[in-house]
Amino acid sequence: MAGSLKVGKQCIIGGASVFNGHMEIADGVTVTGMAMVMRPITEPGVYSSGIPLQPNREWRKTAARVMRIEEMHQRLKALEKKLDEPE
Repeated sequence: MAGSLKVGKQCIIGGASVFNGHMEIADGVTVTGMAMVMRPITEPGVYSSGIPLQPNREWRKTAARVMRIEEMHQRLKALEKKLDEPE
């Protein structure tokens, strides 16, 4: 757990989890083992992460993709919608 991390009440943190610093974790959060928490958690619930070991160069690419997957999905949907529109 990095510096300035604030963990809420009634949180459960699994073993070997990693937390970035300078962020807050809401009350009632469960983080499963080996999770990598890179962003604040603002809603109670159960959170998990973790990917198999891979060379650092490959892991950095994978992490960059995963962090932007929702944004890429929305952009793809918008492009598909444009292609389906009559001219």
